[in-house]
Amino acid sequence: MKEGDGEDHVAVAWQYPGQSRVVIPARFSHVARFGGVQQTSYGAILDTWTNIGGGLSIADLISGTNNLSNTPNKIEHLVDWLEAPSNRCDNCGSQMKGWLVPPVTGDYEFWIASDDYGEFWLSTDNAVLERRCQVPGFTSPREWTKYSEQKSAPIRLIAGQAYNYWVRLLCVKKNHVIFVCSTLLIISSAAFSHLSFH
Repeated sequence: MKEGDGEDHVAVAWQYPGQSRVVIPARFSHVARFGGVQQTSYGAILDTWTNIGGGLSIADLISGTNNLSNTPNKIEHLVDWLEAPSNRCDNCGSQMKGWLVPPVTGDYEFWIASDDYGEFWLSTDNAVLERRCQVPGFTSPREWTKYSEQKSAPIRLIAGQAYNYWVRLLCVKKNHVIFVCSTLLIISSAAFSHLSFH
């Protein structure tokens, strides 16, 4: 049963030297393709698949979309924040993706807020992904401190280095009661360092 406040949501925040915690501005995320046109621009792509059936986990999103290879029903370009709109749909799943480019070299801390369960995974060596923080229940939108597990330990990132990320959200609702919304954020290191982000 839905534990939160009735809104499926997910947002990712960071804090680094000289910057207090803030939802990650989309200008620090880049996409190499949008709308079938080869280009580099800032922001994130939000793919949404509707009517994927029931489910209780990210594995159900993967199976309900044929390993995310089915064409999404909706594709959006997020240009403000790394935050998905709330109350998107019933029986749907979404994936936010792009390349995170840190503005300064230093130790970064990440937070995730989601309704219900969410996880943040990061690889700094382009090989091994590690879970860095999670929401073990539910939070309200942008509620960063409900659980100690929502915050990552400090992670050293290099300015200008591109880190590939995904945010996955599965929302199952029936009769306007959400049974499960799960989130997964994965950031892996600079597989796309050859891209120029200017």
